[in-house]
Amino acid sequence: MLKGLMASALILGSTLTMSAPVIAQKQEPVQGKSYQIAYHRGAYVCTYDLYGSLNLRTKPSLYSRVIRRIPNGRSVKIITLGSNWLKINYKGTIGWVSIDYICAIN
Repeated sequence: MLKGLMASALILGSTLTMSAPVIAQKQEPVQGKSYQIAYHRGAYVCTYDLYGSLNLRTKPSLYSRVIRRIPNGRSVKIITLGSNWLKINYKGTIGWVSIDYICAIN
């Protein structure tokens, strides 16, 4: 009885793990030396959620208007580095994004 209960628990646990949503690994954000790499070689959106998106805003503030959403994994071109924000170009739309969700292409 105990063996059967343990086997059921293992099967249920592995099923729950496999059905959990896939989360993208957090990469190191673009800062310092990585910023130089990203500026010359390019950068991409890296959110916690594999199917998530990043808000492109009119100004470097969480309170500014969202002008576009950029899907995770998409390439962006860095224009300017702010304190915690990057001014970028994404498919001809220029705006600001949080530096925490932009990763450098190595």
